[in-house]
Amino acid sequence: MVQFYQNIFFDGRVGEKHKQLSRLRLSMNHGCRTCNLQNLIGVGNIGYSQEQIDAMWRQDYSSFTEDEQAVMELADELALNNPHGELTPELHAKLRRHFNEQEILELGLCLSIIVGLVKLSFAFGLVEKEDYCEFGTQ
Repeated sequence: MVQFYQNIFFDGRVGEKHKQLSRLRLSMNHGCRTCNLQNLIGVGNIGYSQEQIDAMWRQDYSSFTEDEQAVMELADELALNNPHGELTPELHAKLRRHFNEQEILELGLCLSIIVGLVKLSFAFGLVEKEDYCEFGTQ
């Protein structure tokens, strides 16, 4: 499992910065406390400030670059708690200014795998949930 996750998440064309941001944004959406704790360390280790992290909790992406904003917006669209999420033409155009089609697909695939792993982790009771988590009780 570790090797699988490492290959999906840390290899590929899209840089770690974008994958770390999107991973944190997903865990914030899902309310996975275990994931949040790990992902907060991840974004901190690559240089994001506490002010930026606090802004992410409020879904205020104004302190981030446009490419970072686009990645977090994609994460918001793919989150479990957004059943009607979609890659709108506007979001696709925003992503396209910074990523090619293969990279956009890679981001989507990585985020989708994480969403599936979160669903598995919730269903199997493998993670601790935040108080605001809307995916049942533990």
